[in-house]
Amino acid sequence: MSIDALSNEWDELGKEFVELENCNRKYIELLEQLYSHQQKCFNEIKHQRYRINQINASLKHIDTEPIHKLLLSLPLLISCFFYQFTKTK
Repeated sequence: MSIDALSNEWDELGKEFVELENCNRKYIELLEQLYSHQQKCFNEIKHQRYRINQINASLKHIDTEPIHKLLLSLPLLISCFFYQFTKTK
């Protein structure tokens, strides 16, 4: 190979390297954006878990006695309703 051919090869290699640098710069930029979005998603998931735990803790402290009494009285309420309903017909 002649000196001129080698010089041309070297120039082409230099141009390809500039393209490689640009491609790598874009890759790093996108990778950083991806990482940022990942962190945001992780934080949102963490917040959702926190809120679910808060709701669960609140549910454990609810006094279920009134609900329990209501459920126990439902058969009586239903029978009274049907009695009144059949009595009016």
